[in-house]
Amino acid sequence: MPGPDLTIDEQLVAFRGRCPFRQYIPSKPAKYGLKVFVLVDSSNMYTLNLEIYAGTQPGGPFQLSNSPSDVVKRLVSFIRGTYRNITMDNWFSSFPLAVQLKNEFKLTMLGTVKKNKREIPAEFINTAERPALSSQFAFHNECTLVSFVPRKKKNVLVLSTSHADDSIDHETGKPTMVVDYNHTKFGVDVVDQMCASYNVARNSRRWPLTIFFDMNIAAINALVLFQMNNSNLTHKRRDFLRTLALDLMKPQIRKRSGIPNISTQLRERCCLLVTERLEESSTSANNIASPSKKARTGNGRCYICPRKRDKRTRDYCSICNNWICKDHQNDSPIVCLKCEEKEDE
Repeated sequence: MPGPDLTIDEQLVAFRGRCPFRQYIPSKPAKYGLKVFVLVDSSNMYTLNLEIYAGTQPGGPFQLSNSPSDVVKRLVSFIRGTYRNITMDNWFSSFPLAVQLKNEFKLTMLGTVKKNKREIPAEFINTAERPALSSQFAFHNECTLVSFVPRKKKNVLVLSTSHADDSIDHETGKPTMVVDYNHTKFGVDVVDQMCASYNVARNSRRWPLTIFFDMNIAAINALVLFQMNNSNLTHKRRDFLRTLALDLMKPQIRKRSGIPNISTQLRERCCLLVTERLEESSTSANNIASPSKKARTGNGRCYICPRKRDKRTRDYCSICNNWICKDHQNDSPIVCLKCEEKEDE
């Protein structure tokens, strides 16, 4: 269940291979890569939705508009009518989008605005004569625009449909709209930082594999859900990722430990990883060899054949662990005829 404040921003997945929709963003650490639009919950850093920028597609069902307003509307379509607030930067935000989100989607918007928008009054752009920490507000229907000068010759424009007054934060001297923007804008940036802290990516020239490596966002979402359902436990992310990876591998480890021809040392290691007793891993129903027995290596003489025959074999019974030739065994798993008769009795 998403919180009241969500963030939309772009993420750049590092990639320098040949790809028709590879992007160059000099402000990002990687500079070259695949651009992804992400919707994140600002309160707990849970990734709710994302969309890969794939450039202009040919006509058909996969052709979508790449305009900022259309991207935002696709990302927030599943929370339509929930009256949540969406924070975004000046690449996404605009006055028509704010009105449309308010009236059609029942969502509020808070974001910075570029100075080249024609809806902005000239007084909000020419701020050379205004002193530092000065604010100027404009109101139009349900939208509020503020021009804040943090320092001389620096102008910040913030548009909001969730604020309807000209309140100023007394501690910082900034407008409340600017303070709220700073408190809710960092969602995607924190997710990027968490992805970089425990990165699983490897060098590759295939962009689908690069996108797959970026899906460690799923592990971040799993950690958020775990913390929300176990608020009384304190778990380091490193320990959680290790436990998560082991739990995902346990079905394969159990399946591998049931193979009768693997070494006892490997079977014991499998039992140790899945935290099970050695006796439990060797199910008698499948006649799997007990891991406590010593592994047989090399070859030996079949214990059923006469000694003068000197029948050498590499197979051994999975129950009694004696050498057994092809003539006196049953396959899958390998069991000698004597042990099979005892089980039948």
